[in-house]
Amino acid sequence: MSSPAPVESSFAHDMFISYSRKDLQFAQLLERALAAYAPPKGLGVPARRLRVFRDQSDLTGVEYHQSIARHLRDSRKLILLCSPHARASAFVNDEVKQFAAARGAENIIPLLIGGLPNNEASPDQEALKAFPDALCEAMQMPLAGDYRNFDARRDKPDKGTFHGSWYTLLANLLELSRSEIEQRDRKRATRRRAVAIGTVSGVIALLSIAFVVTLFSQREAVRQRDQAEHRRIVALVKLAAGHAIEQAERGTAKWGKLLARQAFLFNERVNGEALAEVDAALRINTKTPATTTVEMRADRPTHVTAVNRQGTLLASGTDDVINLWSLTEADAPPRLLKGHMTNVVALAFSPDGTTLASGSWDHTVRVWNLSQGEPTSRVLRSHIQYVRAVAFSPDGKSLASGGDDATVRIWNLSDAAAEPQLMRAPSGSILSLAFSPDGKTVAAGTSTGRVLLWDRTAPIDAAPKMLVGPENVVKSSLAFTRDGQELAAGIGRTVAIWRLSGQVMEPRTVAHAEPASGVAFSPDGSMLAIGTVTPDVQLRQLANLDAPPIVLTRAATTESIAYSDDGSRLVATGTAGESGDHRVSLQTWRVPTGLLADDICKDVPDNLPARAWEQFVGADIPYERTCPRHSVHPDYYLMVEQLARAGKIDRASVLYRRADELTYPGEKPRDRRAELNRFAADGLVYRGTAAAEDGDIDGGVALLRKAIVLDPSRKLDADALARKASAAHFRREGERRALEGDFEAALPLYTKAKELDATLDFDPRQVAQRAAGGLINRGMTLSYRGDIKQALATLERALELDPKREMTSEQWNQLCWNGSVWGHAADVLFACGRAVEMTEGFNRMGSVDSRGLARAAVGNLRGALADFRDFLDLSSLADGIDDVIAQRKSWIAQLERGENPVTPEVLAELQRKL
Repeated sequence: MSSPAPVESSFAHDMFISYSRKDLQFAQLLERALAAYAPPKGLGVPARRLRVFRDQSDLTGVEYHQSIARHLRDSRKLILLCSPHARASAFVNDEVKQFAAARGAENIIPLLIGGLPNNEASPDQEALKAFPDALCEAMQMPLAGDYRNFDARRDKPDKGTFHGSWYTLLANLLELSRSEIEQRDRKRATRRRAVAIGTVSGVIALLSIAFVVTLFSQREAVRQRDQAEHRRIVALVKLAAGHAIEQAERGTAKWGKLLARQAFLFNERVNGEALAEVDAALRINTKTPATTTVEMRADRPTHVTAVNRQGTLLASGTDDVINLWSLTEADAPPRLLKGHMTNVVALAFSPDGTTLASGSWDHTVRVWNLSQGEPTSRVLRSHIQYVRAVAFSPDGKSLASGGDDATVRIWNLSDAAAEPQLMRAPSGSILSLAFSPDGKTVAAGTSTGRVLLWDRTAPIDAAPKMLVGPENVVKSSLAFTRDGQELAAGIGRTVAIWRLSGQVMEPRTVAHAEPASGVAFSPDGSMLAIGTVTPDVQLRQLANLDAPPIVLTRAATTESIAYSDDGSRLVATGTAGESGDHRVSLQTWRVPTGLLADDICKDVPDNLPARAWEQFVGADIPYERTCPRHSVHPDYYLMVEQLARAGKIDRASVLYRRADELTYPGEKPRDRRAELNRFAADGLVYRGTAAAEDGDIDGGVALLRKAIVLDPSRKLDADALARKASAAHFRREGERRALEGDFEAALPLYTKAKELDATLDFDPRQVAQRAAGGLINRGMTLSYRGDIKQALATLERALELDPKREMTSEQWNQLCWNGSVWGHAADVLFACGRAVEMTEGFNRMGSVDSRGLARAAVGNLRGALADFRDFLDLSSLADGIDDVIAQRKSWIAQLERGENPVTPEVLAELQRKL
């Protein structure tokens, strides 16, 4: 059954693009992309190209405004390009105001192309705010599609990095779900490809070359899409890492840590390309010091250095003495291990750190026992030339040694009488040695640029496997990965990495400006640390050796380098100092591994809130559980509920589905439609009731009826509820007008409320009483302002409305005083009398004082004198009015002389004090 034909819009334009002329380039590209797009069939919208209006005229004045107003009215949606330029543009603000008034804020689609959302900008970033004031007035919290970092030379609005933003824009424009549009577009693309392939198949004999070209183009398109997706994720890594650093600097530690970990997770998907940015974000959020350095002074030039795995002992070989420092006793002098006859050029600690092996030009190997008291040594003699390399087996029971005699000897340390196992190299000196993690393979680097591998389980005379390097000298370092599957060697200015499982292939290589002197794999096999004869150590991502390395600054040479067992620390040893200043340097770094990122999840109680994810990562990026040990943040479900209540069920459904995917991976999606419909019905009831309360009964009823359709279980009488809500509105308005003293306006409002809701308790006399109270308050306010005539008329009207109401003595007294001060003493003398009549004893002090002022003002000096004398008699019981008493005494003296103390100047001063 075919679907009904979509209804064509009555608007001349599908959209109006509002922008600042300074953002013209992006506006043109966006217009071109939109105008070229036609929605696929089956979406229920016209399957034609979109009609776009973008003002390009140079009109001014009335003609311009009339033209823009006409086109705004003729546009179904307004696309607003938000940037600091747009925010500063009066034209953009005016277009937003006009469109919001004509079509409503819900038809405005903001796109953020530069700057910051206003709520993210700090006080010193005012110039970076992107949302125009008119948009903020129309929308409480604008949610804008993100086109920041758009490069017009490289990017396109509808493809690549901004693919997600494009489809979010189309979803808002067509008022459809993003997933539905993408699905239809993919189907259309599939159909088009099928037609193309069918055509090619029909004429394959004639167009075979064209077919090959087409296939190549498709592969190239896939490659380009993959590259664009790669660039998008790299940009996302940098965005998340940047926000992580910002949050750490602002003191929002929890969000900063989660964003740093999320940047790490994103970075793993692009083979660590943005490792430097992730490293900075992890360090600042975990407050991990970049490095610590220990330097020990030596009295002779140093040939070799080594540190034990436990980080407690540091050794250096000089001419014929070994210096052994305790790193737990920084100020203690080194112990001197003597026994060799000439230069010590090879050192290695056993895995447990209790034994030190040394090799020398005196053709001997010495094994030093460090476990108790003064170190003692055992001499191993068998080499006939210089010994240049030593290495312990992983279990510490065997020791390998090698040198210029082109042999490797394996010593059984538990049997002093046993002869060493002898392994002969085809040629060249043995310069470096390493055991595989299982101890079954011995690797040796030779002076001929080859790495030799001996299988210790093979016959004694078996030839070694030979790995050929890119240069002819292996300097001093070999390293196996923890699983033994890869081997790295520093070969001149190149580090070579061989895959050892299966057939050994050509090595991957990393080139350096200076010779590599030390290599080490991280325990998880993801990183390779490389030291050189010059300062600085580099960390390379094994999955992407071409990515920029992390450079660890070092102020000394690197002779050995190693990771701690848990991969959290990297230790390098070497020498520092100028001629005559001999120092042995040990430097430790806390390296940014997966372990460091995982540690963050132990420090935070939950994942990112949904709003924070949309703000810092992006609304078009699917939410993730940054820490798998924590569930989806409760705020995420709150946002789903709020979206459904606002009527955005499709968007809420997509988000709910995503939460289920994260919470119940691999399970069938749950049907959340009924729950979302209940939320939407709640929102409709709220908005319907609010509309009725504002007086729009018909609109309120319509919304309430929609709520019943969405949630039939809801027992609502839409008409009755709307009338009741509207009645509450009229009653509130009536009370407000009554309290303002406007009885004539309040009474019909109360009557209307009673008509809408017969259960309301309504008595016109109560309305009059409330109005009378409001009039009295207004009358007293007018008396303070000096409008005495109007004040008296207002009070008279109040008493007419409520004849039983009696003003208080304080109100009569204040009216007396205010009227006298403002020159209307004759008009308020009656009020003065009422105030005096209603008070007794000490309470009469204020009223007789006010009446005295009024009597003096009208020329009744005798009466004024009597009142002021009464005031003085009563004031003896009052505190804090010494200045008033002094003034009244002065007035009494003047009255006794027949003078009137209440002059225009006195009244002016009293007016200022009111």
